[in-house]
Amino acid sequence: QLLWKDITEYSFLGECDLRQHSWTDICKLDWTKPAPQEATVKYFKLCGAREEIMWLNVEIQRLCMAIHDKDIQMTAVITNLLVSNPLLGRELQRQWQTCVAVN
Repeated sequence: QLLWKDITEYSFLGECDLRQHSWTDICKLDWTKPAPQEATVKYFKLCGAREEIMWLNVEIQRLCMAIHDKDIQMTAVITNLLVSNPLLGRELQRQWQTCVAVN
């Protein structure tokens, strides 16, 4: 007998040939009706969305660290340039302040 847990392995019921492998008339079972089918599709979409949210949370942390590291690096470069080449240092400082405002 075909069980619901077997069906949940498929994201769409059309991906498996249920009639060929079934001993009973599966058309009369609840999970073959449109509402449960749509619920199954939505369930798998929700699982995908949750996985993507977890991935995005990791990417957000990476982006924040990259911005932080770049800020430290640019501050050090600007400090050195203000001593060795004040005109270039001030110009770079002005441009960097614009970038920092965006971040």
